[in-house]
Amino acid sequence: MIAWFSVTDIMWVPSLRDGMNITCKEFVAVKKDSGESWSCTEFAGASIELHEAVLTNPYSPDSMDNAIALALEMPLRDQRVRMKKMYRTVLLSIIGKWSRQLND
Repeated sequence: MIAWFSVTDIMWVPSLRDGMNITCKEFVAVKKDSGESWSCTEFAGASIELHEAVLTNPYSPDSMDNAIALALEMPLRDQRVRMKKMYRTVLLSIIGKWSRQLND
């Protein structure tokens, strides 16, 4: 997966319900601040933590088209800033902290 993610320009997760969260976070962990975009549906749980992702509604073809276009056309500097923030979120997202949030 690391090799696959490392040569990927855009990660697109068009799931209709929550899922693929680990895959999304693995992509971010591999990319760090390299500048590639990540797009996912607003239904993916990872979208709650990774606010910098390009969000889309999988029930709307226009929304998906716009998200892909935005991901492809976004300036590299903006992509890097977003990915760096998402990487920091993934890096700081440890299971103990997450489980404590569930208990609060």
